[in-house]
Amino acid sequence: MMESKKKVFSLYDIVMIGLMAAVVFVVTMFLSIRIPTPTGTTMIKLANAFVLLCGLLLGPVRGGLAAGIGSMIFDLMTPEYAPEAWITFLRFFLMAWLCGVIAYAGAAAAKKFARNLVACLAGAVFSSLLYMLKGLTAAVPLSALEAVGGMLFPLPGALALNTAGVALAQAGPYWMGRLRQTDLTALTARFPRLSLYLRPGPRPGRTVFLL
Repeated sequence: MMESKKKVFSLYDIVMIGLMAAVVFVVTMFLSIRIPTPTGTTMIKLANAFVLLCGLLLGPVRGGLAAGIGSMIFDLMTPEYAPEAWITFLRFFLMAWLCGVIAYAGAAAAKKFARNLVACLAGAVFSSLLYMLKGLTAAVPLSALEAVGGMLFPLPGALALNTAGVALAQAGPYWMGRLRQTDLTALTARFPRLSLYLRPGPRPGRTVFLL
């Protein structure tokens, strides 16, 4: 009899990924302070520590998936962040992945304090750099982020992730505009000429993605 192939993820792996993803989501949702800024809302949160913990406990790939999925779910449930949910997944996946790679290098198995400390610092610094680059659209265009997805995942997964990312990036702002159409009344009252271009009413959502 042929020996059955070993599964990529065991039931234990799936349960742990789901559990740590839930922890990251809950900590992000309830243990954070939101600070409005001229360029958008930023957050002071403890979730980054749990993202690094994912890498230490589960290793590079499983920890990366847990951190990325938990962070992405939070973004999807927050209209302001929903269009960038897939970017959030990549950022925190890479943060936990780098931490896990360093912590588990050689025979360390995340059991050496000094190595774990270096792993956490490297992951935190790398995530900060990604966050700064994300704000510079000229430096990191959408096509570059799609290329990163192609390097990290096999073809079917990369295509699915990039398609979902583009759809969210386009449809997210569209639905936010649809939900806030009542604000156009005050805006057009202040600037009458805008009424020629800003006309509340139904718009076919599919055209947003196609454009």
